Parts: sequence; C-alpha cells; structure tokens
Amino acid sequence: MENIDKLCWKYMKQGISLIACLFLIGLFVIQVGDFRSMLTPLIICTAYALILEVVDAQVWKRVAKHAPESMSTFYMGASGFRMLSALAVLFIYYLAYDHSGMLAFFLVFAVFYVTILVHHTAFFRNHTNITK
Repeated sequence: MENIDKLCWKYMKQGISLIACLFLIGLFVIQVGDFRSMLTPLIICTAYALILEVVDAQVWKRVAKHAPESMSTFYMGASGFRMLSALAVLFIYYLAYDHSGMLAFFLVFAVFYVTILVHHTAFFRNHTNITK
C-alpha cells in the first residue's frame, strides 16, 4: 500500500474540497433562489460532512498503520457509523427545528450524504490492495 499518511491527507483534501464545492453551490442557490430558510440546513450538513470525513480519514489511518488485517472490519464499521450518525442528525434536527422544514433539510442532507458515500467508496476502491 502507498504511504498511509500521504493517502490520509489526500483523502481529507479531496473530501474537504468536495464539501466546500457543495457548500458554495448551496450558497449560490440560496442567494439566487432567495431560499433563506435553507441556510441552517446547509450549515448543519456541511459541518456533519466535514466532521465525518476527517474522523473517517483519521480512523482509517490508525487502522491501516496498526491493524491492516482489519481493514474490511473498518469499512463495514465506517458504513454502519455513517448511517447511524446520519439518522441521529436527522432525528435531532426533527426535534430541534420546525417540522415544516424537514423535507428541505432532508434533501440538502441527502446530497451531502451521497457525496461523502461516493467519495469514500471511490477513494478506497482505487487505493486498496486486493489480493486473490
């Protein structure tokens, strides 16, 4: 496997770039479409995605360095954690904010969630040694 620290930095850099692009596109849509109520969901979704990408990269780096034979367990655990944390964020938003804005939040959240899911899958598919 390539240098683990270098790959971790590359993963975080790509993830942060993707999230920043989504955030800027969201700001543009809010400004052009005058959707002021979408600003809070956009900020929450951006923070969630950034935290998840950084934590994912750091845990991957630690597992890859100290227990490379457990990488398949890491991938499964990361997927489960991502899904459970997404459900928790959706539930907390549902409890904390008005219920009428839930659909808008869900749509914004879905875009960020699918983006980090695709990034995780594509990156590790290309940078994992598969032996048969």
